[in-house]
Amino acid sequence: MIKKSIKQIIIFLLFILVVNPIFCKDDKNFNTSAIRIKARVDKSVVHIGDKITYRVTLECREDIEVETPQYPFQDFSEFVLKDFGSSQKKLWGREIFKYWYILRPYKIGKYTLPPISFKYRVKGFNDWYKVESNEVKIEVKSILSTLPNQNTILDIRGPKGFTNKWWLYLFLLSILILIFIYYLFHKNKKREKETEVYLQPPHIIAYKALEDLEKKNYLNKGEIKAYYTELCDILRHYLENRFNIHAPWMTTEEFFNSLQEDNILLNEYRDILKDFFNTSDLVKFAKHQPLIKEALDSLVKVKELIDQTKEI
Repeated sequence: MIKKSIKQIIIFLLFILVVNPIFCKDDKNFNTSAIRIKARVDKSVVHIGDKITYRVTLECREDIEVETPQYPFQDFSEFVLKDFGSSQKKLWGREIFKYWYILRPYKIGKYTLPPISFKYRVKGFNDWYKVESNEVKIEVKSILSTLPNQNTILDIRGPKGFTNKWWLYLFLLSILILIFIYYLFHKNKKREKETEVYLQPPHIIAYKALEDLEKKNYLNKGEIKAYYTELCDILRHYLENRFNIHAPWMTTEEFFNSLQEDNILLNEYRDILKDFFNTSDLVKFAKHQPLIKEALDSLVKVKELIDQTKEI
């Protein structure tokens, strides 16, 4: 009788251990150890131009669904994204996600890389939760700091000896004359082309450029980045010729600040431009791959914007 009772108690405890995690899934405050996240860099002190590998590792139970994060450093202009990737594997009943980004700094200073946010939920449930990685600190130093006597400017070295051969001087002189003739010839041709182009209205120049872009068939070749880069350049040059805005040499942020200060375009046109430039920047700098229909819609929007703002 006693042995039978002990056996029933053991079976009951095993049942509780197996069933309890299942019911815990419906609890919004389930154990936070079910998901762990950590961010790190391979070097915390670098010099301008060095590559930094930023890694984020997320480990969770198999019953947890994780949403892939977007590129987290879009507004972090001090670093340029060179490459990125991810991997996923299962180990001992847990899933491990790894994300890596290769960054390159171009400005001296101490920086704190912001945390990356992940959305996750228990499979079979609708509620999503949010978890963030830790911040990572990086110091960017000047290359001069690695040189000895960095505060001392050294004088240039003296001239080296040169072979005194008359035929060598004659050969160099001939090359210089040829280069000069070539420069004059192409300069005149370029000036003629520029004169011919600037005699045309800005919208005619833009229409011709858009027609040439469609003939290049970038989308069917899968060259999305080349397509958006050229489409963005066409729009920027149109805005420069039409409204005298130096758009081709401005960043997206500088361009919209200029529009706001000068009050050149209506708000509805600014919204269209903002959507287009945001998509274009994601394609060019974050390897975003829009659908072909979305890319064609961008071309249609650029044409409509030129139609509505062209000079009558």
